[in-house]
Amino acid sequence: MFQEFHVSEPLIKRALRRITVVGGPNDGKTGSIYTLPGRVFVLSYPLEKGYMSLPRKNFQKIPIKAFVWPEIDVEKPVNWTQTWQQVETMTKEVLTGKYGEFDWFVGDGAHKLYDIALATRCAGANMQGKDFMDGEGKDAMGRAYGQAHRVYQSYWSMVMNSPIHGVVMMLWDGLDRVDELDTSKKAPKAQFADLPGQMARRILGEATITLHCVVDGVGAGRRFEWETQATSQVKCAGVKLPRDLMAGLNFPPRIKQDFNGLVTLLDGKVEAWLKDDMDTRTAGPHTSQ
Repeated sequence: MFQEFHVSEPLIKRALRRITVVGGPNDGKTGSIYTLPGRVFVLSYPLEKGYMSLPRKNFQKIPIKAFVWPEIDVEKPVNWTQTWQQVETMTKEVLTGKYGEFDWFVGDGAHKLYDIALATRCAGANMQGKDFMDGEGKDAMGRAYGQAHRVYQSYWSMVMNSPIHGVVMMLWDGLDRVDELDTSKKAPKAQFADLPGQMARRILGEATITLHCVVDGVGAGRRFEWETQATSQVKCAGVKLPRDLMAGLNFPPRIKQDFNGLVTLLDGKVEAWLKDDMDTRTAGPHTSQ
C-alpha cells in the first residue's frame, strides 16, 4: 500500500548504498570491491570470467566471501532455466542471511546475467548464435527479448529493494545511439550499459548512484576513477537525490574509485543537509515586528 514519504537520514543513507558500476574490461570494477567497508558478499554470475581479480579481503582486512560459477561449455546442452533459478535462489539466501550477516551484496558480471535471462526464453538459441522460431516457424526472438527484459529487471528490483545495507551491481559499458529513433550510420553514440535495446537505458534507473569507470595513465601511475555525471559521451553516470541536496554537494565529475570514501563523503553531506533542513523548519516563518 502507499505510505506518505518522509525524508529521513536512514532512508537517504540506504538509498546512497544502491550503486551501479559500469565500465569496460580492466577498468577497475572488480578491483574496487576492495574499498567497500564492512562485511562483503560477492556473487560472480555464471559466464563471468573476471573473478580472478576478486580481492580476498577489503581495506579493513575483513575477509570477503565470494561465490563463483564453474565455467559453462555452451556447446553442450545446458538447462538455462535451472541456472537462472539457482542464481535467484542463491541471491535470496544471501539477502536473507543464510550465509551470515553482510553489509554489502555485490553482483559482478551483471551483463552476463542478461544473457542467461534471454537463454531461458529462447531455449539457449542466443548462446549458440541460432535463430529462435515459434511453433509456426516464425521468428520469435523479439518476443524472447521482451520477456527477458522483464525477468532481468525483476531480478534487479529484488536485489535493490532488499533489506541489506548496501548493494553494488557491476556490468560492462557499451556504445549505443543517443537517440534511439536516429537509425542513420552517423547517429551520435554514447556509453550506456552493455545490454540489449531499451534495457541499456532502463537498468540505469534501478540504483541511486551510477558510476562509470575510467582509467588514465599506465604502469604504476595508472589512476582508476569514476565518472559521476552524465555527459554527451557518457550516459551511464549520475546521482538521484533531491535537487537542493545535490546543489550543496559540489560533487566532482570524476572521483577516485573508492567506495568507502564515496559513502563517507555523502553521509556527511546528508547529515549537514538534514540538520539545516530541520533548523529551517524549527525556526518557522519569519515575522517582522
